[in-house]
Amino acid sequence: MWERIAVQLLRYRWPLVIILIVLTAFMGYKATQVKFAYDNPKFIPDQDEEYQAYLDFKRTFGDDGSVLVIGINTPKIHEPDFFNEWLALTDEIDTMDGIKQILSISNVPYLSRGIEVSEFDGESYEREVFRQERIVRGPVGSRTEVDSLLGIIRNLKFYEGLIYSDTSNFTLMAVTLEKSILDSKERIPFVRGLVERVETRCDRYNVETHFSGLPFIRTEFSQRIKEELRFFTLLSIVITSLILLFFFRSFFTLLFALLVVITGVIWSFGILVLLGYKITMFTALLPPLIVVISIANAIYLLNKYHEEYRLHANQMKALQRVVSKVGIAVFFTNLTTAIGFGVFTLTGSTVLQEFGLNAFLSVMSVFLISLILIPVIFSFLPPPAVKHTRHLENKRLRGLIDFLDRIATKHRRVVYIVTVVIVILAIFGMNKVKRIGYMVDDISKTEKIYLDLRFFEENMNGIMPFEIVVDGGAPGSINSPGVLRKIDRFERQKLSTFDEFTKPVSIAQVINFARQSLHDGDARFYRIPGNLELTRIMNLMPSQTKSAQSDMIRSLIDSTNQKARITVQMADVGTKRIRELKEEIYRIADTVFNYIREEIEIPTETIEEIVMDEFDSTLVDTIYQVRYEEKYTPVDSSERIAIRITGTSVIFQKGNDYLIRNLLVSLLVAFLIIGLIMATIFVSARMIIISMIPNIIPLLITAGIMGYFNVALKPSTVLVFSVAFGIAVDFTIHFLSKYRMELRRNQFNIQISVSKALRETGVSMLYTSVILFFGFIIFSGSSFGGTIALGVFTSITLVVGLLSNLILLPSMLLSYDMAKARQKSRKKPIISYPDEEV
Repeated sequence: MWERIAVQLLRYRWPLVIILIVLTAFMGYKATQVKFAYDNPKFIPDQDEEYQAYLDFKRTFGDDGSVLVIGINTPKIHEPDFFNEWLALTDEIDTMDGIKQILSISNVPYLSRGIEVSEFDGESYEREVFRQERIVRGPVGSRTEVDSLLGIIRNLKFYEGLIYSDTSNFTLMAVTLEKSILDSKERIPFVRGLVERVETRCDRYNVETHFSGLPFIRTEFSQRIKEELRFFTLLSIVITSLILLFFFRSFFTLLFALLVVITGVIWSFGILVLLGYKITMFTALLPPLIVVISIANAIYLLNKYHEEYRLHANQMKALQRVVSKVGIAVFFTNLTTAIGFGVFTLTGSTVLQEFGLNAFLSVMSVFLISLILIPVIFSFLPPPAVKHTRHLENKRLRGLIDFLDRIATKHRRVVYIVTVVIVILAIFGMNKVKRIGYMVDDISKTEKIYLDLRFFEENMNGIMPFEIVVDGGAPGSINSPGVLRKIDRFERQKLSTFDEFTKPVSIAQVINFARQSLHDGDARFYRIPGNLELTRIMNLMPSQTKSAQSDMIRSLIDSTNQKARITVQMADVGTKRIRELKEEIYRIADTVFNYIREEIEIPTETIEEIVMDEFDSTLVDTIYQVRYEEKYTPVDSSERIAIRITGTSVIFQKGNDYLIRNLLVSLLVAFLIIGLIMATIFVSARMIIISMIPNIIPLLITAGIMGYFNVALKPSTVLVFSVAFGIAVDFTIHFLSKYRMELRRNQFNIQISVSKALRETGVSMLYTSVILFFGFIIFSGSSFGGTIALGVFTSITLVVGLLSNLILLPSMLLSYDMAKARQKSRKKPIISYPDEEV
C-alpha cells in the first residue's frame, strides 16, 4: 500500500501542493480569529453534584471570586498626608466603570437610623430604618484626628480581621469587579491599569503595596499565557532550527523543514478556531509541541532520503523509498503521539478535552503535511551534495551507536541486572509520591504574586473563597432567632478555632453589627440579641429593593430568607487539607444545627466540711461536687437544617482530585490503545509485551524521581506520563519496523538484524531525541510550575526512553528470538512483515 502511496504522491505532486496551499491559506485565515479564554477554567463535568451546587450558589448569592484585594502594612496610615491619599484613592477607584463595590478603612460605613419613604397603593409611608453613613467624611488635618477615626473604626467589631488587623498596621482595600469585566479580555488592561494607579499613589510615600484575589491572579495567569505562547513558539523554532542546521549542514534543508513547521503551527491554530475553542493554559502549549513534532518528522524523512540517495544516487527512487519504507513508521509514531494527547478527551474535563482533541487532530495534520511537503519539495530541488550526507558518517555518532550495540549484544545480563535494580529503586520512590495540589502551585515561590499571597495569609489568614450555605428548609426560616443564634455560635465557637480561616461574614454578623449600632457603638453589644430586640432590629432593616446597603444583605441571604451564606477566606492549604476541612466542618455543623445541646449535672463525690456560723457555732456543711457532661439530642427531622460547603476552593479541590483520577485512567487507556496498535505490527503477544516494556520503565523511573525529589502528583505532573509515553513509543516503532525488514533481508539472522536495525535507526533516534529534549526542556524557563514540570519530566522520560529502546529493547529481542530459534525452526516468523518493495 505504501508503495502505491509513494508513486501517487510523486505523480500528482502539483495538485497536492496546490490543495495544501489553499487549505493552509484557509487555516491561516481562521488562525487570525483565535481568542484567549478569560473565564475560570472548568475541570469538573457539568453533571457533577458539587459543581451543580456551586452554580446554584452563584445564582443565589453571586460570584465568590470577584474581589481584588490591595494590602499595605505601614505606620504611615496614621499620618494625615498618606491617610488622605488612601481616602482619595478609594474614592477615585469607586468612580471607575467596572467597579461594583469598594471597601477600605477610608470609606467604612456605620449604621445610623433614618427615615425610609415607601409607596403602597399610591400612598406614601414613612418608617424608621438603618442607613449607612461613612465614618470618614473628608480629608483630615492632624494625626490626632486620624487616630480618633481609626479608634472608632477599630471599635466596630464587624470589620476586625476583614479590613484591618488589631495587632499591626495592616489594612486592605477590597475591590469587587463587575462580572462583565471578569470574563472578558478587558480584564487584563483594566486590572493592570488599576494596579498601576494604586502603585503610583503609594510610591509617592514609599509604601509597598500587595495585590491578590482571584481576579488579580487570573489576570496575571492570562497575561503570562499570552506572553509565553509567543515566547516558547519562537524559542522552539530557533533552537530546533539551530540543531537541524548543525545536523544537516544545509540551509535549504533548514528552510523547507521550517516551512513544514510553520504550516503545522498555522494548522493547529486553524483547527482550534474551527472546533470553537479558545487558548487556555493547556492549548497554549500546543504550538511549541507542534514545532518539535514537525522537526522530528522531518529528521526521520530526511535521514532516510540521504541514506537512500547515498546508496544508489537516484533522487526520485530515494524519495519514493522515503515514503514506502519510512512512511508507515512515521504514521504510527505520529498516531501514538496523537493518542498520548487524544486520551485527554476521556477525562471529562472540558479544558483537557479541548486540549486532547485539538492536539490529536493537529499532530495527525502535521503527519500529512510532512509526508506531502518533504518528498514533493525535495523532488524539485537538486540532489543532496556529499557534504549534506556527511552527517551519516559522523565518527563520534557511529562510535556511540557501536558502543550501544556492544552493550546490547554482548552484555545482556548486565543490562537486565541494572534495569531490575533501577526499577526497584523507582518503585520505592513512587511510594513517596504525594497527591496534593495548590491553587497557585504553578507560580514560582520567588514571584511577587506568590509573595503577595503569603503576605495576605500572614496578616489575615488568606484570600481563597470558602463558602458554607445554611438551608433552613422553608421560606423565612433564616429569620428565626434560634437559627441566627446557631449560626452565630457556629461561627464564634467553631469556625474561629480554625487557623486556616479568616473571620466569617454572615447575616448573624450583620445582626450583631446592627445591635452594636443600636447601642451607640458599644462593643459589648456585638452579639445576637434576644427575641424582642431581634424583632426591632429586623424591622429597622431597609427594603431589599430600595437601599444601597441592601446589596450586602442580598449577598448573604436569598430572596425568600430560606438560605444564608457564611463566607470565609482561607489560606492556600492544598487539596488534602481542604478535603479534611470539609469533613470536619460538615461534622461540626451537623452537631451545631441539628442537635440540641444540654448540660447534665453528674454528682461525683460528697464532702463534709466544718464551718463556723455567724454565732461562732460549729456546723457540718455537706458539699456536693458535680461535673457537667454535654448531651446532644437530634432535632425532629422536620426541623433539620441542611448544610452545603462550596466555593472556589472546594471546586478547585474537587477538580484537582477528579483530574488526577481521570488522567491516570486515560494513561491506562493510552497503554491499551497503543498496545493494540503494536498488535497490528506484531503477531506475537510476547513481542507486544517486549515492545511495551522499554516504554513503561521510563515512566516508572520518572515517577520514582518525583518521589525522591518530593514532587507532588497533580494534573500538570500526571500530564507528563501520557504525553511522554505517546512520544517515547515512537522510538520503539522505528526500531522494530526496521528490525522487521532486516530479518527478512538477512534470512532471519537475529543478531545481524538487531545490529543493522540499531545502526540505521539509531542515528535518527538520537537526532530526534536531541530535538525532543531541547523542545521540551525550554519549558523549564516558564513562570508556571506546571509547565516547568511538563518540560523537565517529559525531557527526562524521553532520554530514559531513548536509552531503554537503544539498549534494553535490542537485548530483549536477542534473548527472546534466539531462545525461540533454539527451540524450533520457525516456519513463520514471529514478526509479520509486508513485502518490502514492489
